[in-house]
Amino acid sequence: MAFSYEQNLVSRWDMSTINPVDLGFRGLGNNGVGTGLVTATDIVQGRTSMATEFDGGEAVVIPHTTSLDLSIPNTFTLAAWFASLDADGRIMSKRDVTGINWLIHLDAAGVGLQTSGLSNNNVAALGSFNDNIWHHCVATWSVVSGELVIFVDGTERARKVGVTGTIDGGSGPLYLGNEYVGGHGLAGVLDDVRIYDCALTGIDVADLYARSRRGATGG
Repeated sequence: MAFSYEQNLVSRWDMSTINPVDLGFRGLGNNGVGTGLVTATDIVQGRTSMATEFDGGEAVVIPHTTSLDLSIPNTFTLAAWFASLDADGRIMSKRDVTGINWLIHLDAAGVGLQTSGLSNNNVAALGSFNDNIWHHCVATWSVVSGELVIFVDGTERARKVGVTGTIDGGSGPLYLGNEYVGGHGLAGVLDDVRIYDCALTGIDVADLYARSRRGATGG
């Protein structure tokens, strides 16, 4: 069965190695390089297969490419599975020396999307998601609808409407489990990280959540 939103997959990393290869069907080569990670201790059981465990000082770094400049479509979906007790950690972060482009962060209050360049740059799902239980986070931005939306475990948790502007694309690398300037490294596990150049609908997100839970992730 085909899932139309998968045609908009930019890149996907299954996090089963410390240097995760971009598994997206476009073959863009947005491959990651682990920093501080050790296969013997940091590759652990994930949501459905193997995943990468971070200790707060490690990261997977993906060099900047034009395909990771999300200002060009100015519409995106970010998705990842995580399990953590962290009260201040980055799940994924794109930024450079000038500041944040976009990121998903986890803290004691919940999980949220932070951006730059929009009239309203933040949307957050409130709740105790730093409970060391697997959660699926999806964040979307659509310039067409003017909406920032965040989902957790297949369910919409928050929405900002009437948002305008263009997301900052930046030229810095994409960090998984940390960020460019450090200080907000995740202590936890990441699995099946994805970027789409479209805004998944609620139906799409529920479908992705259900498929990825049973390991039928595709891409």
